[in-house]
Amino acid sequence: MNRNTKFENGAVTSGKASASSFPNLSPSSLPGECAARVPEICFWFLALCLTSLGAGCHSFSKSHDRLASVQVQGNTPGQIRQMALAVFQSNGYEATRMRDANLVFEKPGSGLNNLAYGNWNGTPVWVRVHTAIVPVSEGAYRLEGKTVLVRDRGGATEEEVKLQGASATQKLLEEVARRLKAPQ
Repeated sequence: MNRNTKFENGAVTSGKASASSFPNLSPSSLPGECAARVPEICFWFLALCLTSLGAGCHSFSKSHDRLASVQVQGNTPGQIRQMALAVFQSNGYEATRMRDANLVFEKPGSGLNNLAYGNWNGTPVWVRVHTAIVPVSEGAYRLEGKTVLVRDRGGATEEEVKLQGASATQKLLEEVARRLKAPQ
């Protein structure tokens, strides 16, 4: 026991302040004060939960997606499709889905992609480019592409992660347009 310990009425007390030393914190007043603040505490807790939920569930409309695109004139959709296949395959992509004017290309992601977007089970991240050939006017088409990263490719928990930039895909689409304009 330290030097400030006293025996009063059979109870051991120390020289430190007790709850009875503070008039506003008496044991009888605490439950009432806490009870009075319950609505305020609940309000702030609910506000925090809704703010967190709203921030996590926000999705952007299609108008905010950054699509890479080029306009091609004087070629058929079949010619554009064949050239897109050639350009993407020469850059390491494989065509995984080919439906009329829609093509999907994939390739393994880089080490940086895996570091930034990889998952805990060690499966690699893949780069997936969704392309579409969209008619603009008579004899003119827009070739557009949207790039995403794919976690758990082909698995039950496959997830596409939207990328912010479209510069790499834009360069590939510009290469398609350049090759289509070149004399063959």
